[in-house]
Amino acid sequence: MIFTDHEKAKIKTEKLRPNCKKTESGYSARVRDESGVLRSRGVFDSIAECNAAYDKHNKVREEQKSVKKYAQTGYVVAGTKERKRYKAQVALDARSWCLGTFNTAREARAEHELAVDRINAGTFKAWYEKWRKTSARD
Repeated sequence: MIFTDHEKAKIKTEKLRPNCKKTESGYSARVRDESGVLRSRGVFDSIAECNAAYDKHNKVREEQKSVKKYAQTGYVVAGTKERKRYKAQVALDARSWCLGTFNTAREARAEHELAVDRINAGTFKAWYEKWRKTSARD
């Protein structure tokens, strides 16, 4: 590969991400999969491309972790450090349905479990529309 002076200066200032290495054929990006095994994401011509591949994979993994954590509990923490609130949500038909915010995780979890029961019974959407109308008046 032949680089211009500008490209050489940029390469010197740009740092490779962890598990990205300079090889004879370019820059190799490697990432860890769910089981912790290093997997190759490919060989790239520039550090920027290599870093982009590494970042893209890690962004997807972070999103998967947050979805997995939410799916296990049914609620997410909302609010500030001083005043923690717990927001109960369910996912249905590729949409997130907010069930409200609560003072304790236990209350949010209980509301989430009721919503899951309603989803399984097929009555959730009707209940949700009725609940939204009555809570809008309050």
